[in-house]
Amino acid sequence: MAAEDSQGAKRRNEGVWQEHGRLFSAKRFEEWVELWDPEGRFVVMYPVEGMPATIEGRDALLANFGGLAGAVGEIRVSTTEFHQTTDPDVAFVEYAMHMDLPDGGAYDNRMAGRLTFRDGRLLEIREYYNYPNYERFLRDIGAL
Repeated sequence: MAAEDSQGAKRRNEGVWQEHGRLFSAKRFEEWVELWDPEGRFVVMYPVEGMPATIEGRDALLANFGGLAGAVGEIRVSTTEFHQTTDPDVAFVEYAMHMDLPDGGAYDNRMAGRLTFRDGRLLEIREYYNYPNYERFLRDIGAL
């Protein structure tokens, strides 16, 4: 890929990713889901028993993540690293997530993800995270 093509892909993809974090943090899930390709997939690499390992399609993404709006307080997603690959549709990202819990506690986790894009939208996120923190979070919000 030519240097300018690489930079263009990075700007486009990083912009989509930043908007993803902004809308997710603002709990604007109906807008957030529009950043996804209609066939979008969210894949957790360490699935918690009782939870889906893969969520496919915009309707399923909205149904799964939209419930967070009422289940938690403030949400903050912050990107620490964004790495565009030589494939204009693939990037790797490191990010942190914070959510205030109803009981006054907090959920904090650091994640890494492999992002795949199609036509300027998220096609797939393969997410790696701290499993014990995530499992505890699911119990804290009553999802398990």
